[in-house]
Amino acid sequence: MIIPALIKYYERLEADPDQDIAPLGFSRQKISFCVTLNSDGTLEAIEDMRRSPDSEWGSGKPVARQLVVPGQAKSSGQGINPCFLWDNAAYTLGFKPEDPKPERTRACFEAFRDRHLSLRKEINDELFDAVCAFLKQWNPDSFSPDTSLTEYLVSFGVYRVLPEQRFVHERQTIKDWWTRHYSASDGVSENDGDLIPSLTTGRPSRIARLHEPAIKGVAGAQSSGARLVSFNEDAFESYGKSQGMNAPVAEEDAFKYCTALSRLLDDRSRRTGIGDATVVWWSDQPEAVGEAIAGAVFGTLPKEDEPTEAEDALILARVRAAVSRIVSGLAPDDLADSRTPFHVLGLSPNAARLSVRFWWDGTLAEMTRHIASHHADLRLEPVPPQEAERPFSIRRIVMETARQHGAKPDADTVSPNLAGEVARAIITGAPYPMSLLEAVIRRVRADARVTHARCAIVKACITRRRRILAGPGGKPEEIPVSLNKDGPAPYQLGRLFAVLESTQLSALGDLNATIKDRYFGSASATPALVFPRLLRLHQHHVEKLPKTAEEARQAKKRTGRTMTGIVTEIVSKITKFPRHLNIEDQGLFQIGYYHQRQDMFTKSDMTSETESTQES
Repeated sequence: MIIPALIKYYERLEADPDQDIAPLGFSRQKISFCVTLNSDGTLEAIEDMRRSPDSEWGSGKPVARQLVVPGQAKSSGQGINPCFLWDNAAYTLGFKPEDPKPERTRACFEAFRDRHLSLRKEINDELFDAVCAFLKQWNPDSFSPDTSLTEYLVSFGVYRVLPEQRFVHERQTIKDWWTRHYSASDGVSENDGDLIPSLTTGRPSRIARLHEPAIKGVAGAQSSGARLVSFNEDAFESYGKSQGMNAPVAEEDAFKYCTALSRLLDDRSRRTGIGDATVVWWSDQPEAVGEAIAGAVFGTLPKEDEPTEAEDALILARVRAAVSRIVSGLAPDDLADSRTPFHVLGLSPNAARLSVRFWWDGTLAEMTRHIASHHADLRLEPVPPQEAERPFSIRRIVMETARQHGAKPDADTVSPNLAGEVARAIITGAPYPMSLLEAVIRRVRADARVTHARCAIVKACITRRRRILAGPGGKPEEIPVSLNKDGPAPYQLGRLFAVLESTQLSALGDLNATIKDRYFGSASATPALVFPRLLRLHQHHVEKLPKTAEEARQAKKRTGRTMTGIVTEIVSKITKFPRHLNIEDQGLFQIGYYHQRQDMFTKSDMTSETESTQES
C-alpha cells in the first residue's frame, strides 16, 4: 500500500522537530533572492539567498535555498496566477531579464500587487503592511539591476522587513491566517459540501480533485512535477466522475503523500537512479543504520574519504561493518530481529504521470536477510583486490548489461524493466529474472570481456534458480565458487578455452586479437563447431612455445604458465563437444573460463615472486 506508507512517513517527519516538513497548505520551494524592506516599505536591498559554495551547505555552483512557503507551485500554462508573499521576479518586482514580453511582466506584477493590497485590512499585520506599502509605491520601470543581481533573479523570491530576521511569510499571525483561509482560496476539492469516504482511511472527507503538490524529482518526468494519481481524459474516467473523484483520496492525505514523496526524491541519501527508474526507500521509524544499509545496496554509500560529522561517522562505521557482513553473505547483527516496516519504491516517468516500476514493503530484518542471501549467491573466488569491499549494488548489476560507450557503460541501453525485476529479486529473495542472465551472457559474447562482476552475476542467477527449483530440503547441483577440476562439461569447456588462449599468448606474445576476441562467443554457444579448430591451432602454438630458459621466463611473466598438459587432462573429462549450449551452460562456460584464468595468473604471480626472491 504505497499511499498509506507515504502518509505514515509524512507523519513521522511531522513529529520530528528537526525536520522542516511543509504542513497542509504550504510547500517547499527553491528561493534564490529576498526583497529586504524597511518598516515604511522602502527598499533596503535585494539579497542573494542561494547556497554559497564556501558554506556548509555544499560546494560548486550556488544553488537556490529551499524554504517552506504558503501555497503550492504553479503549473505552466495557468496564465497570470500570483502566489502569496513569494513568487518569481516578474511578480514580486515586475522584472524579467531580457524580457521578450514586458507587457505581460507588468501585468504579473500588478496582479501580485492587487492580490496583496486586497488582503491588507483582513490580515492586519504590520510586516504585511510594509510589504503592501512597498508594492503600492514600487515602479518596475525605474528598476535596472546590474548583472550580478540578475544572476539570482531567475528563480523565486520572498520578503523580509527589518529589523526582523525571519521572512514575512514565516510570521505566525500570517501563517495562521493562511491556514484558516487555505481551503476557501486555494483548496482543490470539488465537493465543498458533501463528504465522501476516502480510500486511504475510509472516513468521510473532502476529496482532492487534484493530488497536490505535484511530485518533483523523478528523472525524466516534467520539471514542473508529475502525479502518481491523475485522470485528465474521459477515457480514464467512469460513472460520470471527473478527475480525482475516480480514486477518492482526502485532500489532507493527498497532500501528505505527495509532500512525503517529493521530500524523499529530494534526499540524495534515500534516492538513486537505476535504468529509467528513480528509486527511493524509507522506514516507518527512524533507523539510521538500516536506511543507510539500504543506501549501500542501491549504490549510495559514502566513500571513505568523504568528511562526516562525529555522530554520522559512528553510524557510517556501523553501516560499513554491516555491509561487510552482508557482502560475506551474513545478515548484520544490529538488524537481525528488527521488525521496523521498510519500503522501497521505484518510479518511472510517463508523460505527466508516474509509473510504479516496483514496490516492496516488509521489515528491515527481512530485507537484510534477503540481501545477505543475494551476496552469498554472488560469491565467486578469487576476488580481485579492487572488488573486495565493493558491494554489488542494483545499479552496478544492471549496468553490467549495458553496451560500452567509450570507457563508460551507456545507461540508455539498459532494459527499462530490468532494474525493477532485479530489485524485486534481491529484496524479496525471488529468482533473478532470466533476462538478467541472458543480457549478461549476451554482453560477454559481444565484447569478450569476462570480468569478476559478470561471472558473479551469472553464478548468482544459476545458483538461485537451481535452489528454488529444488524446493525446501532439496539438494541442487552446486556451482563452483572457486576452481573445480571436476566440474560439469560446460565448465570444463570454459577451462579448456582459457588454457588454449594462454598457450597462444605464451607462444606468440602480445597480440592485437587472441582466440578469445575471435572465437569466445561461438565457442561458448556452439562448441562442436569451434573447438576442433581451436585444438588444431593449439598444436601449432605448442610448436612455437619458447625453447630457451630466458624465452620461457619472459613468456611466463607475460601470460603465466601455459600448462600444456592440462589440455589433455580437461579433454579426458569431456566425452564429446556439444553442438549447442543452452543459456545456463553458457554461463557455466564463462565461470570455468574465469576460474582457470585467475588460477593461472595467481600461480604465475607466485612463481615470479619466488624467482625474484631467489635472484635477490
